[in-house]
Order: sequence, then C-alpha cells, then structure tokens
Amino acid sequence: MKQFIFGILFIFLTTAVQGGIQYQLSDFMKEDTAAGFGYVNIDNNSYFKANINPNFNLKGLQVGLGIDLYIPMGDYGYPKSADWLTLRYLGYDYQKKHGFKYGRLSNVTLGQGLLVDGFDTGSGGTSEFNNQKTGFLGYLTVLKTKVTALQTAQNVQGLRVERPLLELASTPVIVGATYMRDEDGVNDDSSGTLVTRPAQDGYAADVSYPIGGQFFTLYTEYAKLVDHGQGVSSGARGTFFDIVDYKAEYRVLGTDFVPGYFNNAYQSTAFNFSEGALKEQVSGVLVNATSDIMGEYAKAGLQYELYDDVNVLTAALGWKQIGPVTGVLNYSKPFNSENNNAILVGDFYYRTAKFYDLVIRVKRVYVSSNEFTESVGFSVVFKIDRLLPNLPI
Repeated sequence: MKQFIFGILFIFLTTAVQGGIQYQLSDFMKEDTAAGFGYVNIDNNSYFKANINPNFNLKGLQVGLGIDLYIPMGDYGYPKSADWLTLRYLGYDYQKKHGFKYGRLSNVTLGQGLLVDGFDTGSGGTSEFNNQKTGFLGYLTVLKTKVTALQTAQNVQGLRVERPLLELASTPVIVGATYMRDEDGVNDDSSGTLVTRPAQDGYAADVSYPIGGQFFTLYTEYAKLVDHGQGVSSGARGTFFDIVDYKAEYRVLGTDFVPGYFNNAYQSTAFNFSEGALKEQVSGVLVNATSDIMGEYAKAGLQYELYDDVNVLTAALGWKQIGPVTGVLNYSKPFNSENNNAILVGDFYYRTAKFYDLVIRVKRVYVSSNEFTESVGFSVVFKIDRLLPNLPI
C-alpha cells in the first residue's frame, strides 16, 4: 500500500446505461478514501462523523460496506435519516449480458429517455448516503432478448424488455418496451424542504436502428403517463471518435404530459400535475452533448429542452486535479411549467500539501430562481504518508 488514508467517501454509483448528465467526484479522483472523519449537517443539526468504507472483490462480485458513527454536537439525538451500517455497493457483470447492481444508482435511463431519463435513487434528502437511497438493477439476456428490472428502497419499480426484430441492410432493428411505477410517491422533508409527488406509473415503447453503429443511431419512442398525458419523440444519437457523445430529437408532447418524468431530480424536487404539467399540446427539441474537453482531465456535458416557454436543463462539469482542487458540479432544472425548481450540487477535494486534505460538499435545492435551501458537509482526509513519509506504507 502506497499510503494509508483516513477520509470520507461521498458515495456515488453509476449504472452502465447512459442517461441524463451527471458526474461523480470518484470518477476524477486519484486518491482512494477508505475511512474518515469530519463534520456533517443532517436534519438541520450538526454532527461529528467518523466512518469506514471497506471494499471487497469476491471472484468478480464487488462488495462495498459503510460503517458510520454520528456524534451530536448539540442537545439532540442520533439523526433519523442516517444509518450506522450501509451496503454501499454490490454488483456483478458477465459480458454486459447478465448481472446486477445494488447501491445508489444514478444515470438510469430505460428506453430512449422520454419516460425514464437519468433516474437517480439517491438524489433526495441530505447529502448523506443511507439505505433509503439504494436500488437494485438486474439484467438478463436470453435468446437475444434482454430484460432489465429495477426496484428501489423508495418503492419505485421499473421493467424493460428489448430485442432485435429484423435486419435492414445487415443492421438489426431493435424494439423495446418500458414500464415504470412509483408505488407510493415522494414525501420527504429531511433536506429542510418538503418534497412531495403523487404515486404514478407510466409505460413506453421504442424502436432504434443503429445504421451507423456507435456513430449514428436513429430512434423513435412513445410514452404515456397513466391517467395523464402522452408524448412522442424521434431523433438520432451517437459518438464522434469517442470524444463527443450527442443526442438530438424532436418531441410532440400532449396535454398533461411531462417528458422524462422519472429523472435525476425526481426524488429531490416537488411536482404535481395540476400546476406543473402541460396545459396544451406543444412541440419542442432536445439537444444533449458531452465531451472530454481535456482528454481524461476534464469533462463537460449539457442537455437542454425547449417547449415554447418551458425549458429543462441539466449540466455537469468535472475535473481532475487543477491546482489543489478536484471537483464536480451538477446542475438540474427538471420539467415544470409553473416554477424554476432546480438543484445544484458541488463536490470538491482540496489538497492542502500538509498532513491532511479536505472534502467539501455543497447542495442547494431551489424553491424559486432566487430562493433555496442549502446543506453543507466537509471532512478531513488525514494523510499519514505526508506526516511520516518514511513509513513503509
């Protein structure tokens, strides 16, 4: 071992399916943080936190545990929205055909994104990871038919089936069907702001044709929110030389429909159909582009949707060490015809060149364009190799 580190780990797990734009601090880190201590704010109270995050690899089975201790810094008890023991990650994959993942799942897109676009099981509540922010994603391929199933701790369930239907010009035409359901809706005030959504389910059907392989794929999708509206999208997506990923599509959205309803801000922003859904049929465009703007050192991405006077925006920026700081910024403004609800999350790793480093997270949940609630957490990463550089560790 080159070094022994005491530090905090902000837990982010991503799925293999591509969806809305969101980056994780761990994607840009050179250091490994296996244990830690620091200050966190949970349920509007302050705590000293100590944790250890052991990871295991058992013949291809990836396991990550979390053991956390929260000591109140005032006259109040243990935080209700925190867990002392968490299963951070559990996963296995066989040639991307069969496997499963458990933990905080983000960037989960089922189909082409008109119904389920970058869904995140852990975006709600405070910045602290707990067992209520987890989900299970399993996938199985039999006779060219791939089945994907999702179950979250918040009772959101998803199912997708896809398979090649026929070949045109030696290229398969792929058909798929998706179903998504939130069994009991969202009712969460742990962040300091009450977030509510009704129970809801929806379904979608899509056809894709990768006529240009990874470079150019044509697709179309139909989606319906049960007891509400429906929409249709058609477009193209692909990759330029493994540098730029793009997506562009045209959408026609019916009355009382919400595109990408199950998205990366689903658990953290309130919504009700009577105020936020479309009041009339509209058409619009979606554009999405991500790029490794500095090779492996920095990435940036943006997705923008415009339907008359309703706009939706997600954007992300992440960078490896520039000066003393590694960081990611994630911004999301979901669909809502009545307000400017948005989320901004910044995660930063600051190297002091002393015997410790700092990890800082700032999360803002906007109620309007200029009103928000904010939670901040920070920790100290104690670097023994700097304090005692001659130790053989």
